[in-house]
Amino acid sequence: MNKIQLFDVDGTLTYNAVDKPQAQTIYPTYGYWPLLSSQLCKNKNRFRKAVTRWEKSMRTETDPDASSFKIMALVVQEHLRNEIGAEQLRQTARDITRNFIKYDIVQLAALEYINRCLEKNIYCVLTTGSYLDGLRGMVDVLQEQHLLLKSDYLLLNGAEINWAARELLHANIGHYKVDKLFQTIKDKKITPYTITAAFGDDPYINDKAILEQAPTGCAFVIKSKKNVARKFSEDFVSITWEQFLLSVV
Repeated sequence: MNKIQLFDVDGTLTYNAVDKPQAQTIYPTYGYWPLLSSQLCKNKNRFRKAVTRWEKSMRTETDPDASSFKIMALVVQEHLRNEIGAEQLRQTARDITRNFIKYDIVQLAALEYINRCLEKNIYCVLTTGSYLDGLRGMVDVLQEQHLLLKSDYLLLNGAEINWAARELLHANIGHYKVDKLFQTIKDKKITPYTITAAFGDDPYINDKAILEQAPTGCAFVIKSKKNVARKFSEDFVSITWEQFLLSVV
């Protein structure tokens, strides 16, 4: 039986800005999608205003997945500079990741656990709501600096873009994220399989769908100031990476 574990990226493999503010003089947020989009857009003020309008609309949005798809598609079509493509975005993500490592924004305990899983031939799916090309850039640097193993058992899911057409093909959020997960399992011919654990930091919206794929007691919410004060499903376990590593020794 093939084992699969799921890992959110922002706030799960990295810290949230509220928990590690030391890099905020450089980056106002540590989320890869807003960081990459802001650095590569035509006009930062226009981009920020568009995102602010979208964030306000989400307070009353009845279909958050569709709304998220629309804003991501809009950014690709209208806000990113015309010359931006996969390699420029990937390189920008590499630069951001190098700074994240420098300023201790990467959760090294998370990478230690993923490496343990990869050594045991457990499939590890890194799944982000940001650009897939950006996730590839992040992984490039983590592997370059020997923080993450190179392995056929490491799988990457993220937002997919047809850069020639400036078209968002897949928004890796909500139920779309789950659909992509199962498509990846099918494409990689990972059968039979069982999902043995999932990790995220937002049990309310962004990571809820992937956390729900894990068995009860094996869906782990990585502690942050963003989630410790609010209740979430009792099926999820609140824990730090350091606590988790001690529990699986």
